[in-house]
Amino acid sequence: MSIEGNLGLGQVKSLDDVICFTASGKYELYQVKFTIDSEREDLRLDFDWLLKKKGNGTSLIEKWSADIEKFGTSSTISIAKLITNRIPDQIISNCLKEDKIDYSLIPDNIKSKISGQLGTEQKARDFFAILIFEHSQKAIDDLELKLHDSLVPDHASNESWLQLLKAIERWATRKNEPTPDGKIYLRHINEILSLGTRKTISQFFEIPGGYTPPTDDFHTEILNRTAKQGSSVISGLPGMGKSTYL
Repeated sequence: MSIEGNLGLGQVKSLDDVICFTASGKYELYQVKFTIDSEREDLRLDFDWLLKKKGNGTSLIEKWSADIEKFGTSSTISIAKLITNRIPDQIISNCLKEDKIDYSLIPDNIKSKISGQLGTEQKARDFFAILIFEHSQKAIDDLELKLHDSLVPDHASNESWLQLLKAIERWATRKNEPTPDGKIYLRHINEILSLGTRKTISQFFEIPGGYTPPTDDFHTEILNRTAKQGSSVISGLPGMGKSTYL
């Protein structure tokens, strides 16, 4: 996984907020667009926002379509997705079928604007056939709480959760982080989340008065083993006295 990077896809210019390389050898491209207040009417997920240009610039549809056109029709990319907290307006709501916009349901006047920006109607059809719209996402604070509850306490401690947030912030804002090339592997996540669960046996506990080994034969065998090279494992149910004996 790569945050704010291209992970080897040098031609990807816009759908590059998060790029994942899957075990099947394909790429997943995610573009994240969160607005300050998703309840505002002027900040809806609508075609005006998707088609808006500044000066001689390019619209969001033009930028994303360029990446999808390069890779979307091949087997290189398995997912291309917009993730946003914007809420669809009525027009886009009418066009959405599950998580994609059905091109045939787009009003004709908007179709002509889209085709005008992308060059041909076929490019417009190809674009909407591939791009997934994951809209109406929770606000950042609510999303953080949801993610926290999905990890803590079953898979991480509060300490390791905070370490993960800090690490992600660093990875997203510094080049080639994590070292050496900025690529995030599952082991990086596992290492951070396991920080709060790694506990060594305390070396500062008292041996109970009158303690004796389980049996003399057991104790003699262990002493004999420690005089030889190699390793041995002492196993038993919790509370049976392994740590005290050691």
